[in-house]
Amino acid sequence: MGNREDPWPYEAQDAAGFVKSMRQLKERAGLTYRELEERAARNGDVLARSTLADILRRESLPRPDLLAAFVRACGDERRAGAWLDARDRIATGGAAAPPTDT
Repeated sequence: MGNREDPWPYEAQDAAGFVKSMRQLKERAGLTYRELEERAARNGDVLARSTLADILRRESLPRPDLLAAFVRACGDERRAGAWLDARDRIATGGAAAPPTDT
């Protein structure tokens, strides 16, 4: 499991809570939208800073490709799968338990 200070996507019960966790991940990374856009590009991802700002301003789930690019850009690539699983759980209304190891 990650550091106790790391946002844990499985804590979110709905889209608004999930986006709140994304905001916390951005804050923990300490990067600007421009820096996240540049990091995403270095990773081979496309993550426009304007799109990212829109995602983090709303309370709806981002597309899986944008979420994965965001998580990688924030430096949390080892947990990208957990973020995507949590997103899918909320999108489908499931209540699956989080994995015990990440």
